[in-house]
Parts: sequence; C-alpha cells; structure tokens
Amino acid sequence: MFLRLEKPEWPCHYGVLLEVDARPLLDPGGVLPLDQVSDEIARRMAGVPQFRQRLQVPGRFRGEPSWVDDPHFDPRAHLRRRQVPAPGRQGDLVAAALDAYGPRLNRERPLWEIWLLTGLPDGRLGILLKLHHTVADGLAALDLTAALTDPTAAPDPAPRQPLCPTPPGPAGREPDPRDARRPGGRSLLRTVRGFLGRGGDGGSALNAVVGNGRRIGRLSLDLAAVKEVAHRHGGTANDVALTLFAGGARALLAARDVPLAGVEIATGQTVTLRSPEGANRAGNQVGSVLVHLPAWEADVSRRLHLVVDRTGRAKAAQRPASIMSILAALAATPLGRFYTAHQRAANAISTNVRGPDTPRKLLGAPILSVLPIIELVGNIALTQTAYSHAGRFDLVVTADAAAFDDLPVLVEAMERDWRALASAAAGPEGLGYRP
Repeated sequence: MFLRLEKPEWPCHYGVLLEVDARPLLDPGGVLPLDQVSDEIARRMAGVPQFRQRLQVPGRFRGEPSWVDDPHFDPRAHLRRRQVPAPGRQGDLVAAALDAYGPRLNRERPLWEIWLLTGLPDGRLGILLKLHHTVADGLAALDLTAALTDPTAAPDPAPRQPLCPTPPGPAGREPDPRDARRPGGRSLLRTVRGFLGRGGDGGSALNAVVGNGRRIGRLSLDLAAVKEVAHRHGGTANDVALTLFAGGARALLAARDVPLAGVEIATGQTVTLRSPEGANRAGNQVGSVLVHLPAWEADVSRRLHLVVDRTGRAKAAQRPASIMSILAALAATPLGRFYTAHQRAANAISTNVRGPDTPRKLLGAPILSVLPIIELVGNIALTQTAYSHAGRFDLVVTADAAAFDDLPVLVEAMERDWRALASAAAGPEGLGYRP
C-alpha cells in the first residue's frame, strides 16, 4: 500500500528528530568529531538486519516486491549532514529537519537515512532518522533503532504496551490480535460502509490534497499529570490527546469562520495488532478505527467524557485490520491514488506510541527531546501523534504547509484546553506542561 500510493508530494516515510546534548562527545579541543560520530552510527545501524535490506521489485505481473540483502550496502552512504541556520533556535532546527525530511528515499537502496544537523548552540546536535513505513510501524521502529541508544538508568522490566491497546476479544479470554483479522460479516459491512461513507460533519474543512512542505506543532505535557486527568474521567492518556486535538481543530475552524454547530472530526485512530509476546517484531502490524470527535462541544471536560465513550464504542464495534485491508485493496487498483486524494471518510489521522520509560542516551549523549514527523498522504493533511517517553507526553501535529499556515491556532487552543483540564487536578502551579 505504501509503495503504491507514494509520490513526490506524498513520501511514505516518517521521521524522528532527536535533539541531544553532544558535549560528552566533544574531543579534548572542544570540537565535535563528526566523522567519528558518523562511523559509530553507521556501525550500529549496520548491525540491524532490516537496515541492510533493499526492495526487489520483480516487474509488472511478476509478483510482489520483496526484501533482499543489498550486496553493495554501505551504511555511510545513508548518512547526511546539514548546517542549521543561525542562531540555531528550536524553530531553526525543526525547519532544517523538515527540509531534510521532504525528499523521497531512494528505492534502489535500503529505505532509511540519518541526518546530522549541526550548528546548534550549547553543545547540542540534531539527529534526524528517516525510515520508510514499509520497513516498520512506530512500535517496530523503536525496537529497530534501539541499537542507537543506551539507557541512562535500569530499564523498566514491564513489557512495552501501546497507549491504545488491541481491542479486547470475547469475554473470558485474553485478547488475540488474530480476532481483528476475522471480522464477522455484519461487523465488516458496518466497517466498510463507515469507511467508504462520509466523515465528520463539518470536519471536511480540514481536508486538503497534500502537497510539498510540512509544518510541525508540539505540546509537551507531564505524563503523570495526563494519566491523572484521564483516570478522573474514566479514560486513557490517548483519550486526553484526542480531546485536546478536537479542541484545537475546533479553534482552527472557528478562526476560519466555519460554523461549529454539530461539527465532528472523523479521525483514523491507529491501533496495534501486536500481541504482547510479539511486540518486538519488525514490520507493520497496525490497524485503524474511525472515531468521531465532538468538536462542537466547547467544554473540554464534557468533550473528554464524550471521547472516552466514543473511543470505547469504536474499538468494540469496528475491526481494526479491516480498514487497513480496505485501504490496501484500494491502493492496488488504478483508482487508488484518486480515491486517496478524494476520500470523505476521515478528516485526520491520530496515532500513539509509547517510548522508553527512562531517559536514553545516543552514543553517550543524553537525548533532550524527541519529535516524531508523520507522513501525510492523499487529502488527509493533518495528523496528531501522542508520544510518551521518560515521563513526558508529547502531542505532535504534522500538517501540510500550504493548507495549515494557521497551525499555531490549533496548538495554542490545545494548550488552553489542557490548562482547563489540569487545573482542577493540580492547580496552576503544577500543570506539568511545556509549550
């Protein structure tokens, strides 16, 4: 699916921008030895089998593409460098990363790149990983790239679980991800009708055919505070993320003079199909459910209660693997790209990934921040990623640059809604957020 839909405006890779404190890597003269850093990164990436494989495309009517070891693999050929424009503020780093992120990956080689983004003050270094979605989904990517990082404390012995778990199976037994691949006829028909039908009322104002260029907005929250708020409302951290996203979209639509009465945002919510024992495997094992977010509700607490109810209903009624199967089937037809650019089922995409519970280092340099950059395809020009790591809960919005020059309106509204949610639980002095 990702290979068939990809074109220059819709690259189907995603990015992870790391900002690290590179002072432990400086040589005795206070200079960052970029060649040595590059050599060590290349050595570690070469140790992961998936990063040594490239696509083999047999040709039309000769079968599907497959992975083969690249006989000419050179990890150094996947490393790039770029100078961040002065003065090297956070916005300058993100802009340089988005420029590097834009071009498609070369399909003649393994589908990844790493960019070293230099020129930052205070001994900081930016590192951008570009990884094609064909190689791995978000959870698998964490395991594949673990070779680059080292813990700064003892690892959490608890198995990593996604914030949005696999929907439960029938009562009385443990969830089985294969259940998502065995939809009943009535359930499958409901899923197909819902996906091929019309999305959220009024939310279509967010749809735009994706072009070149991306914008990024981020709200960084304290994970413990988010969980406390979520539990008070009977929900999860991901429910809080969806509620804030709906409030941000509400504010953006209002600023565009879109009437808010009855406005719903239909978002495709990514759901893992992995069982706990299969959480470390590579590849893509994700499905999706459609959740209608009540952007018409101005009160953020009431909106959160509605979101908790709707996400529960969506995961109980829908089959996550079915929607992905529909998308894959459509992508295989000559109308695949046309449908993707004109679909009306979804207005946005939401995803969530749980990262390491303890701080990490990259080659001995402490990681200061992690910024996911998610692909945009078709006419879904807005995505939100909820990424938890080392006690933080980052809400990162990736948007088409041309369609969302007003993205700050959305992020600022999310921040205001978080203040309103958290004030009852923690008071103004303990909100635990960082814009």
